[in-house]
Amino acid sequence: GVGNVSPGNVGNQQTQTVTFVTSTLDALVRWPVIISQAAIVGGVIAHLALQRGLASQAGNSMKAAKRFSLILIAGAVAIAICGTALIFLQASNLVEGSNSQSEYFSTVQSLISNSPAGLVWITRLATSAATAALSAGYYISGKKGGSRFILLAILSAGSISIFSNSMLSHNSAATFLP
Repeated sequence: GVGNVSPGNVGNQQTQTVTFVTSTLDALVRWPVIISQAAIVGGVIAHLALQRGLASQAGNSMKAAKRFSLILIAGAVAIAICGTALIFLQASNLVEGSNSQSEYFSTVQSLISNSPAGLVWITRLATSAATAALSAGYYISGKKGGSRFILLAILSAGSISIFSNSMLSHNSAATFLP
């Protein structure tokens, strides 16, 4: 029960319909975002911890830097694509039963401009673009050394991307940024 529930008013129950906010498709689109965010942040932390060992093997370090950069770029692309798909999926859930394309695109526009989902989408796109650009820069600067700053910048972008998940969870009902 919710509120003041006593044995006397338990029999006055009202029937309510339970509706689900998420779906299996929503989960399938959301999991690559979370996995990619974890791979970026965890990968950079592991790479920073193991960087001294990689530096001693000069021949393998360029190969490792290339693979590592490709993993980071693939994660950034997955976040951007799946984050965008989430916006369109949310819009289709909101206009379910309607065949109007104008209503659908109006809902997409409203989600982007007037909801926390839009801010999260923009944040994910920005952090994905930064991660991809910095990862390419890391690979290029790997030949010259001095790439620790780039790794820390990628770590920051990945952390901001992970933070964006909390903006769409329970905090999305707040009227301010908690």
